[in-house]
Amino acid sequence: MLRSCLIVLLGFISAPALSPKLLAAGQAKYFVLVVWDGMRPDFVSAELTPTLHALRESGVWFANHHSVYPTSTEVNGTVLATGVFPRRNGVTANKEYRREIDPLKQFGTESLSAVRRGDELTSGKYLRVPTVAELVRANGGETAVAGAKPVALLQDRLPRPDASGSLVWFTAGNR
Repeated sequence: MLRSCLIVLLGFISAPALSPKLLAAGQAKYFVLVVWDGMRPDFVSAELTPTLHALRESGVWFANHHSVYPTSTEVNGTVLATGVFPRRNGVTANKEYRREIDPLKQFGTESLSAVRRGDELTSGKYLRVPTVAELVRANGGETAVAGAKPVALLQDRLPRPDASGSLVWFTAGNR
Protein backbone atom coordinates (compact mmCIF):
# COMPACT_ATOMS: atom_id res chain seq x y z
CA MET A 1 0.00 0.00 0.00
CA LEU A 2 1.36 3.40 -0.96
CA ARG A 3 1.54 5.68 2.04
CA SER A 4 1.87 9.20 0.84
CA CYS A 5 2.30 12.64 2.23
CA LEU A 6 2.07 15.51 -0.16
CA ILE A 7 3.84 18.68 0.83
CA VAL A 8 3.54 21.51 -1.60
CA LEU A 9 5.34 24.74 -0.93
CA LEU A 10 4.21 27.48 -3.23
CA GLY A 11 6.37 30.54 -2.98
CA PHE A 12 5.21 33.67 -4.65
CA ILE A 13 8.72 34.93 -4.98
CA SER A 14 9.82 38.49 -4.92
CA ALA A 15 12.96 37.60 -3.00
CA PRO A 16 16.03 38.50 -5.09
CA ALA A 17 18.29 36.30 -2.97
CA LEU A 18 16.54 33.13 -4.13
CA SER A 19 16.96 33.42 -7.90
CA PRO A 20 18.50 36.71 -9.00
CA LYS A 21 19.19 35.71 -12.62
CA LEU A 22 15.67 34.44 -13.29
CA LEU A 23 14.06 37.36 -11.50
CA ALA A 24 16.22 39.85 -13.38
CA ALA A 25 15.26 38.20 -16.66
CA GLY A 26 11.58 38.34 -15.67
CA GLN A 27 11.33 34.54 -15.86
CA ALA A 28 10.74 33.58 -12.21
CA LYS A 29 7.40 34.31 -10.62
CA TYR A 30 6.53 31.15 -8.72
CA PHE A 31 8.47 28.44 -6.93
CA VAL A 32 6.75 25.11 -6.35
CA LEU A 33 8.21 22.27 -4.27
CA VAL A 34 6.29 19.00 -4.31
CA VAL A 35 7.27 16.19 -1.94
CA TRP A 36 5.64 12.76 -1.80
CA ASP A 37 6.53 10.74 1.26
CA GLY A 38 6.68 7.10 0.21
CA MET A 39 6.07 7.53 -3.52
CA ARG A 40 8.50 5.65 -5.74
CA PRO A 41 10.01 7.62 -8.65
CA ASP A 42 8.76 5.08 -11.20
CA PHE A 43 5.16 5.97 -10.24
CA VAL A 44 5.68 9.36 -11.92
CA SER A 45 4.75 8.61 -15.50
CA ALA A 46 2.46 9.94 -18.21
CA GLU A 47 0.21 6.90 -17.69
CA LEU A 48 -0.04 6.81 -13.87
CA THR A 49 0.29 10.47 -12.86
CA PRO A 50 -0.10 12.66 -15.97
CA THR A 51 -0.29 16.02 -14.19
CA LEU A 52 2.66 15.31 -11.92
CA HIS A 53 4.60 13.95 -14.90
CA ALA A 54 3.92 17.14 -16.88
CA LEU A 55 5.01 19.26 -13.92
CA ARG A 56 8.20 17.24 -13.61
CA GLU A 57 8.94 17.59 -17.33
CA SER A 58 8.58 21.37 -17.20
CA GLY A 59 10.45 21.87 -13.92
CA VAL A 60 13.33 20.38 -11.98
CA TRP A 61 13.52 16.66 -11.12
CA PHE A 62 15.88 15.31 -8.47
CA ALA A 63 16.54 11.90 -10.01
CA ASN A 64 19.02 10.78 -7.35
CA HIS A 65 17.43 12.30 -4.27
CA HIS A 66 17.54 10.24 -1.07
CA SER A 67 15.96 10.95 2.27
CA VAL A 68 18.13 12.10 5.14
CA TYR A 69 16.83 9.35 7.41
CA PRO A 70 14.75 6.48 6.02
CA THR A 71 11.15 6.52 7.27
CA SER A 72 11.56 9.69 9.34
CA THR A 73 8.97 11.98 7.79
CA GLU A 74 9.36 14.90 10.19
CA VAL A 75 13.17 14.79 10.06
CA ASN A 76 13.21 14.70 6.25
CA GLY A 77 10.47 17.33 6.01
CA THR A 78 12.44 19.68 8.24
CA VAL A 79 15.59 19.15 6.19
CA LEU A 80 13.63 20.05 3.04
CA ALA A 81 12.10 23.05 4.81
CA THR A 82 15.41 24.43 6.07
CA GLY A 83 18.08 23.05 3.76
CA VAL A 84 20.24 21.92 6.69
CA PHE A 85 20.79 18.63 8.48
CA PRO A 86 19.02 17.70 11.75
CA ARG A 87 21.97 18.55 13.97
CA ARG A 88 21.65 22.15 12.82
CA ASN A 89 17.88 22.53 12.39
CA GLY A 90 16.97 20.87 15.71
CA VAL A 91 14.56 18.09 14.65
CA THR A 92 16.28 14.73 15.05
CA ALA A 93 13.34 12.29 15.23
CA ASN A 94 9.64 11.95 14.47
CA LYS A 95 9.04 11.73 18.23
CA GLU A 96 11.28 13.32 20.82
CA TYR A 97 11.39 13.84 24.55
CA ARG A 98 12.13 17.38 25.69
CA ARG A 99 11.34 17.94 29.34
CA GLU A 100 10.55 21.62 28.81
CA ILE A 101 7.87 20.83 26.17
CA ASP A 102 6.27 17.83 27.87
CA PRO A 103 7.78 16.55 31.12
CA LEU A 104 5.76 13.33 31.07
CA LYS A 105 6.16 11.83 27.60
CA GLN A 106 7.56 12.07 24.12
CA PHE A 107 5.73 14.17 21.54
CA GLY A 108 5.41 14.32 17.76
CA THR A 109 7.91 16.92 16.58
CA GLU A 110 5.39 18.15 13.99
CA SER A 111 2.48 18.54 16.42
CA LEU A 112 0.98 22.01 16.66
CA SER A 113 1.14 22.06 20.47
CA ALA A 114 4.84 21.07 20.50
CA VAL A 115 5.72 23.59 17.79
CA ARG A 116 3.87 26.41 19.56
CA ARG A 117 5.37 25.52 22.96
CA GLY A 118 8.85 25.14 21.47
CA ASP A 119 8.63 28.52 19.74
CA GLU A 120 7.29 30.11 22.94
CA LEU A 121 10.22 28.76 24.98
CA THR A 122 12.87 29.72 22.42
CA SER A 123 11.59 33.05 21.09
CA GLY A 124 10.55 31.52 17.77
CA LYS A 125 13.49 29.12 17.41
CA TYR A 126 11.77 25.71 17.67
CA LEU A 127 13.53 25.20 14.36
CA ARG A 128 16.99 26.65 14.84
CA VAL A 129 17.22 28.08 11.32
CA PRO A 130 14.66 29.78 9.05
CA THR A 131 12.73 27.76 6.49
CA VAL A 132 12.54 28.53 2.77
CA ALA A 133 8.98 29.83 3.28
CA GLU A 134 10.14 32.11 6.08
CA LEU A 135 12.99 33.44 3.92
CA VAL A 136 10.61 34.13 1.04
CA ARG A 137 8.25 35.99 3.39
CA ALA A 138 11.12 37.92 5.02
CA ASN A 139 12.08 39.16 1.55
CA GLY A 140 8.61 40.44 0.72
CA GLY A 141 7.14 37.34 -0.92
CA GLU A 142 4.07 35.32 -0.05
CA THR A 143 3.85 31.57 0.46
CA ALA A 144 1.27 28.84 0.63
CA VAL A 145 1.99 25.42 2.11
CA ALA A 146 -0.37 22.47 1.74
CA GLY A 147 0.18 18.99 3.13
CA ALA A 148 -1.53 15.72 3.89
CA LYS A 149 0.29 15.40 7.24
CA PRO A 150 1.06 17.91 10.00
CA VAL A 151 4.74 17.90 8.96
CA ALA A 152 3.62 20.60 6.50
CA LEU A 153 3.40 22.92 9.53
CA LEU A 154 7.19 22.73 9.88
CA GLN A 155 7.57 24.43 6.48
CA ASP A 156 6.12 27.67 7.87
CA ARG A 157 4.96 27.46 11.46
CA LEU A 158 4.42 31.09 12.41
CA PRO A 159 0.99 31.99 13.79
CA ARG A 160 -0.82 34.38 11.49
CA PRO A 161 -4.14 36.17 11.32
CA ASP A 162 -6.79 34.90 8.91
CA ALA A 163 -6.12 37.88 6.63
CA SER A 164 -2.44 36.97 6.15
CA GLY A 165 -1.19 36.61 2.58
CA SER A 166 0.79 33.47 3.49
CA LEU A 167 -1.09 30.30 4.40
CA VAL A 168 -0.44 26.79 5.71
CA TRP A 169 -2.97 24.00 5.15
CA PHE A 170 -2.67 20.43 6.34
CA THR A 171 -4.92 17.61 7.36
CA ALA A 172 -4.02 15.32 10.22
CA GLY A 173 -5.58 12.29 8.56
CA ASN A 174 -6.10 9.02 10.41
CA ARG A 175 -2.88 8.52 12.34
